[in-house]
Parts: sequence; structure tokens; C-alpha cells
Amino acid sequence: MKKVLNVLIFIGGIIAAPFWVICLIIIVMFSSCDILPKPEEVNVYFCGGQSNATPLWGETIKNRILEKDPTAIVVHNWHPAQHLHKWYDEEPKEFYIEDMGIVKDSIKGFNYNIAGFFWFQGESDIHHSSTYDNYEKRFYGFMNQISEDFNDHDFNVYMTVIFGSIWDRYKVDYIRNVQEKMISDNNNYYGIDSIVYDRKEDGVHLLFESQIQIANDMINQFF
Repeated sequence: MKKVLNVLIFIGGIIAAPFWVICLIIIVMFSSCDILPKPEEVNVYFCGGQSNATPLWGETIKNRILEKDPTAIVVHNWHPAQHLHKWYDEEPKEFYIEDMGIVKDSIKGFNYNIAGFFWFQGESDIHHSSTYDNYEKRFYGFMNQISEDFNDHDFNVYMTVIFGSIWDRYKVDYIRNVQEKMISDNNNYYGIDSIVYDRKEDGVHLLFESQIQIANDMINQFF
């Protein structure tokens, strides 16, 4: 009886084998179809600029965004004492390539939405007419390049309007006016004025507590 049972089991296995082969083929076929979960869509934010766009400022913004949007990707990078043309001047420059390279590495495997661009820069551009006369053009080129590279044309720009008490006020106001004009001219541009925040003795760089405060104020105002 035991031998007969084993034979029956063996024959049943042979008969059933094509069924399991078919099942395996179906699984392989559907593994590349849209019925399987897609990578999670995430909101992506970049925080950057020059010396006042400190890691403390960026980390504060990041933590506040993650409180409201826990799956967001927030990238920070800064380049102290640098002019805007180091990011963009008719075409992407070294800092653009570096900063956006970090963003691209961070979003691999995700469906993403470029949700916001936080910017604190411009102090270095006040010193020469070749930099402050071209600030608006370069900044718009910068933003347009991001739109093109990430195929996203609807992200918000959160700009900190610069100030420095040790410089020629005319030159400071020139950049301030350019930044304020961009904020006024674009519905997706938002601005906060850094003039009211306490600075170090050099009159340019924000105190640590001011870095935290302005970051929090940006989130409170814009989100």
C-alpha cells in the first residue's frame, strides 16, 4: 500500500508541475507591471547659499519641514563668501553641479516633487557692478536650470533678503532691491528680510540664535 501511495504522489507531482511553471511565469511577467507598488513620491527641498546659509540654519529648516512632512527629502549645502556666478552664469557652474548633484543622489529610486528652494546669498555680489548688475539675470537662469534638470516648473522659492551694516548702503540696497523685486514679481517667490536679525560684530554674519530664529520664521511664514 505504501509503495502504491508513493507512486500516486509521484504521478501527481508530474501532473501538477506545469501548473507551478505557469504560476512562476505569471509572477515574473507581473513583477515589472504597474500593479506592483511604485517608489514613494516625496517632496524635495534644497537649502543653500553662502556664509549665512549655515549648517545650523539648514538643519533648523530641515527639522521643521520634517515635522510637517516626515517623508520629505531636505538637502543643505553652502559655499561661504561666494558670488552667484559660481552657481550660474549663462550655464551651470561648479556649485550648481555640486549642489544639484547631491539632490540627484538623494532622490534616486523615488518619484519626487521639487517643493521648495531656500536661498540665503548675495552679500558677496554687492562689491562689483559686474556681479550686482547681473544678479537678477543669473538667479532666474539658476532657477530655470533647476526646472529643466528636474522637469519641475512649479516649485516655490524662499529667499532671504540680505543686509550688511559695514558696507556701502547703496550697494547693499541694490541687491536688496533686486531680491525684493523678484519676490514681488513672482507668485511662487517668498521673502523674509534679514535686516531685523542680530549679527556678529562684523555686521554681516548672523548670531547663532539669529540663524535659528530666521529659519524658524521662514517656516512659520511660508508653511
